[in-house]
Amino acid sequence: MDLTGITNENEYYSHHYITAILEGDLKDLFKNWTALEKDSATKSPPTLLKQAAANYFALRKKKGESPEETRHKIQALVLSALGYTPDKK
Repeated sequence: MDLTGITNENEYYSHHYITAILEGDLKDLFKNWTALEKDSATKSPPTLLKQAAANYFALRKKKGESPEETRHKIQALVLSALGYTPDKK
């Protein structure tokens, strides 16, 4: 299992869990995401995150907004891609 971008901060999980058990724990979740995309027009979180990448980089390059406003837009983009509804504050 490719764990690029995932770090085990302060050894929160044991090395054995990360190397031997994690993939099995996530297997059903990955199957559900695959089935979701095959059976409906709904896209899985990994697909939505990939699609959000272009908008993310466009927001990062945008000039004229305060850093806080840009941060809120990026957070809303990521939360939406993960299936959450961000608060409108």
